[in-house]
Amino acid sequence: MAFTQEVRDWVDQNSKMFYGPNWRKLPPEEAVKFSDGHLFEKYSKIFEITYLSSDKQQQDIQPLFQRVCRNGPLNAQEVQKLMENFGQYQNFRSNAIEGSKITLSETQAILLSDLCPSGKLSDVLAVVCHHKAWNQMCTLTRSKRSSITLDFILQLHSLVTGSDETAKPGKLRDTELVRIKRSKVLLAHPVEVAALMHKLLDWLHSTSMHPIDVVTNFHQRFIRIHPFCDGNGRTCRLLCSLIALQSQYGPLLFRETKNEEYFTAIRKWEQEQDPNVFGRIVWNEMSSVLRSYELCFTKERIDENECSGTKSL
Repeated sequence: MAFTQEVRDWVDQNSKMFYGPNWRKLPPEEAVKFSDGHLFEKYSKIFEITYLSSDKQQQDIQPLFQRVCRNGPLNAQEVQKLMENFGQYQNFRSNAIEGSKITLSETQAILLSDLCPSGKLSDVLAVVCHHKAWNQMCTLTRSKRSSITLDFILQLHSLVTGSDETAKPGKLRDTELVRIKRSKVLLAHPVEVAALMHKLLDWLHSTSMHPIDVVTNFHQRFIRIHPFCDGNGRTCRLLCSLIALQSQYGPLLFRETKNEEYFTAIRKWEQEQDPNVFGRIVWNEMSSVLRSYELCFTKERIDENECSGTKSL
């Protein structure tokens, strides 16, 4: 979806209304008034609008989760193989959401044999960078949620974006005003980003929600803050996978065939304050990953033919 003049004008007019005539570059004496993020919180309702799964959703997924837990634990070799496979899938799918034309088989060729398929060099580099970030993410899968700090997020973003200077790898968006293509929606002003990220992490470390609800709400809040100049989606999906893995669920793997459904659900949350469509997508994806886990257990543990093919995911 391309930018239109109507969208640009809407964003500019509303930014001026909320932050004043100097909204593009706030003087220090004005910036300090907004730096705690209270204004963005108020008009976006970022921490008020919350997805809560139904009792039925939790009851439906619990037997599947328990079966997976009963069949574990995996040995070290099995864990490594499973995480490698999931890493390849998330790499392919996350980059596809961002418009990459690299296929799953090409992604695997790049990662496993150092082959470079024809196509955009930037797409190939995105595969390599995502792989480095995935490996870094995996270092915390056995840690508590409190291990997800702002420093770790900055490190993950730096790995995801690599040498892309336009993304300002590993640095929060502190001066850049960002519009997104989806529609008429305001993101956090640069002077608010740091405070809002700290509030998001405080919530993450203290919430007692169902783990999949945590993933759902974290994703939407992170994307709405949009803490980076670029690479927000890829970084966020890695963090959501980490949150799920720390709770003994599988990584979050959005299907590349449903990109429009993914973006439509985000727009519905942002514009209509309806979190339910996106929440159902996340629950369906997590259920699918758990079924893949179960398939691996029932097919002589990590069976190469089943767990590394597209059929199981």
